[in-house]
Amino acid sequence: MESKKLTKKERFEKRYRQYYEMRARAVKKQIEKRRDGIKKKRKKRSPNSVSSLIKKLTKVFNRYVRLRDCLATTGTRKFGVCISCGGIFPFEKLDAGHWINSTHSIYRFSEENVFIQCRHCNRFSHGNLIPYTLKLIERFGKDKIEEMEKNKYQIKKYTPDELRELIKLYQDKLNLI
Repeated sequence: MESKKLTKKERFEKRYRQYYEMRARAVKKQIEKRRDGIKKKRKKRSPNSVSSLIKKLTKVFNRYVRLRDCLATTGTRKFGVCISCGGIFPFEKLDAGHWINSTHSIYRFSEENVFIQCRHCNRFSHGNLIPYTLKLIERFGKDKIEEMEKNKYQIKKYTPDELRELIKLYQDKLNLI
């Protein structure tokens, strides 16, 4: 028997059918697993894990910064002035904006690096850094800002005990305000 040589179109159609048959088998297998209740379960984080503690500390620290700056700028807990645009906003519409991004661990929980910003400046204008930088230079001086910029690539690894201490510190500061 002579084997027939397939045309380019026929080869494509053959590969196409094979691929979609394979995908159909894979989907069918997934459906069967779900029916049998064999789902991959996500591992729950321990409440004492470093990532859980960082998440909790971030919440407490950001709330402290927002309250601290509202009281410093307007004298009330209900309103604050954005460091970047100078607008007055309600407490709920303010973020704790990091001048040096919070991915740089050494300044993530530094009170000299975090001030209140309106959501527009912090989220949609990516920190609105030019006026933010100018305000920080007014507050701390150019030398301090250059030092922070130079040191931002240092890595700070937090231990669970350090994180618990920082959480307690900022909770206590919140209670005093």
